[in-house]
Amino acid sequence: MLNRGIEPDLVTYNTLISGYSKKGNMQEAFRLREEMSGKGLNPTILTYNALIRGLCRKRDGEEAEKLLKEMVKKGFVPNDNTYISMIQGFSEEGNLHEVL
Repeated sequence: MLNRGIEPDLVTYNTLISGYSKKGNMQEAFRLREEMSGKGLNPTILTYNALIRGLCRKRDGEEAEKLLKEMVKKGFVPNDNTYISMIQGFSEEGNLHEVL
């Protein structure tokens, strides 16, 4: 895209972040979030959900919880996908009591 002079948009960034999160490459997913923000593109609920889902897959519930708090602080309302990711993540960690 960049070679052709096409700048990535919000949909492109969210797709890439989701893909890296699914593959477990959270460092690249968070780098893209920073790059996107630097270009004036604000994260959406889709961005946050992809990152939370990725963190939960890596069994990093503590970081997922921090991100959830950041998301809420910025005015986003967690949805079903957010909560499902958190529940699955904490249950896989053996910390189901954290969900409650």
